[in-house]
Formats: sequence, structure tokens, C-alpha cells
Amino acid sequence: MSQKANIRSPYYLKYTDSNLTRVEVDLHVYSGTVDVDKGQPVYQLKNDVISGQSYSILEVSEFVSDYFTHSFAGSNYYSNTLWFTAVANLYNDSELIRTETSHYLALDSYTEYSDGVNSQGSRGSLTTTSTLYIPENESVRIPVFSEDVISVMLYTPAVTGVTSSSLWNEESRQWQLDTDYWDNQASSSTSVIAETATLSTGKIQYALVQSNVGRVDVNTSYGTKSYIVEEVCADLAGKRKLTFINKHGAFEDIWFTGARRDTVNVDYNEYKSSSIDFGSMSYVSQSPQTNKTNINGERNIVLNSGWVHEDMNSSFEELLMSKNVWLTESNVTKPVLVTQNGLEKKTNSVDKVISYSITLKEANNLNNTMI
Repeated sequence: MSQKANIRSPYYLKYTDSNLTRVEVDLHVYSGTVDVDKGQPVYQLKNDVISGQSYSILEVSEFVSDYFTHSFAGSNYYSNTLWFTAVANLYNDSELIRTETSHYLALDSYTEYSDGVNSQGSRGSLTTTSTLYIPENESVRIPVFSEDVISVMLYTPAVTGVTSSSLWNEESRQWQLDTDYWDNQASSSTSVIAETATLSTGKIQYALVQSNVGRVDVNTSYGTKSYIVEEVCADLAGKRKLTFINKHGAFEDIWFTGARRDTVNVDYNEYKSSSIDFGSMSYVSQSPQTNKTNINGERNIVLNSGWVHEDMNSSFEELLMSKNVWLTESNVTKPVLVTQNGLEKKTNSVDKVISYSITLKEANNLNNTMI
């Protein structure tokens, strides 16, 4: 079982010995098979022990994060994980005490203040929300951590019978499931998660969830996380999908079924020029004296989510915190930046109906300026 390291939060390595005076660490960052593919160290770190202490601490998250790159072309959901191996030589002055080798699985993810130091975060489902809004005939992908997830079970609601299959509990802020309905009237199919223990590219896997699925269970040995799926109509305003790297370091999808607004901003420099023909001592009055140069444009987009459940607040919060976001519309995927800095969270009890507007801009200029 690998040790997860969420490297958008600080990650500390601690080395202890009563005779310790210095630590030298060779840091390897790589993908593939643990240990076998580690290659040469990418960093060599050194740290002395503070007088009176018997341990040394190194913080390595920024070194590891340099090796993460993300790409998304609309359907290539993959495992955003890397190994990093720390080979530490512990010294008493010039004498080698011992060598310690440790392997960690790095995710481009973060934990929260309340989680504490070096928290592994979730080792099951890799989304915070438990609610999925999916337009008719569309789908989303649910990321799971394959080491701990045993299976993903998809439930399709019965055509007839009890319709009250789940209820939102306002006190616990969780879905309360009607187990009689799901157990007795809904059909189900199971996807078994196969995990390769030493291979980084298999650690995050994605379960395909179609709009006609009513409930999804992500099963681990220590519990089950259930998702409620809501199928929505998107005929009037259209449908667009934002895919982003969430707090768990995995791809997450949000469909937007409300109105879209577009604006274009243009930036340029001005200069003045003379159009006088000194031979004839005249000029053409239609020629400009003030001109533009270095003209660049960018397209700004405002998307509206349509009506959503308050349980999706976490997804919108993580969208704002994400460094990598892509917009897919009409089978075309583009990188975008979320430009708004804040979001007022809404609740069913106070706001009754909830929708969010998200302000974006395309991550490339309107005119081609690629060098």
C-alpha cells in the first residue's frame, strides 16, 4: 500500500537518530513502476540538525510539484500521479549512520488545515460532492483510488414503483437513501477496480456514469460512498462541461446547463505617425494620425450552472481553486482560466433554489500569438 502525498500542501520528511548531525537526501521523481523506474535523482537536498535536537525535517512538496503537467483533450481521463523516492543518508559528522529509502505516491492535490500534517486525504472516492447533475444522454467520470476501492456499483432506477428513493437530510447535510427502493426495485451493475500495486499510472481510475444511472456506490473495505445522480434537461440554453483537477488531484466534471454569455477584450498600444508628403506639401485627410499596434484579444465567458443541489458547493469551490480547467462544448475542448476570485455558497434552506455563475477566459489569445 502506497503512502499518498498531497503535494499542493506542504509535505515533510523527518529523519531521527540520537547521533544525527546531518541528512543528505537524493530525491527521485518519476512515473511508471516504483523503485525500478526511479532513474537518477532530480534534486540533492542537505540539512543540518539544530543543536539540541535529534531529528532533521525537509519539506519537499515544491520540488515534486515541478514535475506535474496536465493535459486533457475531452476524453483522456488518466491517473495524475507520480512516484517520488527519497534516499536519505544519515550522518554523524562525517560518519554514515545508515541509509533510509522511502517511496511516496504524489498527487497534484491539497488537504485542508483541519486535516493536519502529511494527511493522505481520501483513499476511496476522489470527489468531495455526493451529487451528480448530468444532461440527458451525457455522462461524467468518477475518479477513485484503485488501491482501496473494491468495486463501483451503478444502480438504474426502476421504471415503476416508489419514486422517493433518496432524501436530503438538512441537519447532517447528507443524502438519506431509501434502501428498500434501491435494494428491491433498482437494477444494478458492478465494475470491479483492478489495481496494479507498483504502477503509478493505475492508481486513479475513472468510472463512467451515464445520465440514466440513479445512484452510484463506491465500495471500500472500510465503507461505501454513495452518489445520487440527477438527469437534467438541457434543450433551451445548451450544455457545456468544465473538467478540472480537483482537490484530490483527479479530473472532475461539472455540466453547465444555464445561459452562456461571451465578451471580447482587446488590448493594444497606440502610436502617432505623419502622413505628410513634403514633395507636394500636402497630406490625405483620410489617413490616420493615431494608429494601433500589438493588438491582442481574449474571449471571456460566463457560464451558468442551471439549478443544482447545495451538495455541489464543494465542486464549485474546488473549481475556483484549480490550476487546470478545460471547457468542452460541441465536442471541442479548450483550456480556460477561472477569473473570479470568490463564490458565495448557497444552501437549500436559505436560498431555496441554487445556481452559480462562473467567469472564465480562454487560456489562449483570440488571435494566434503562439511562437
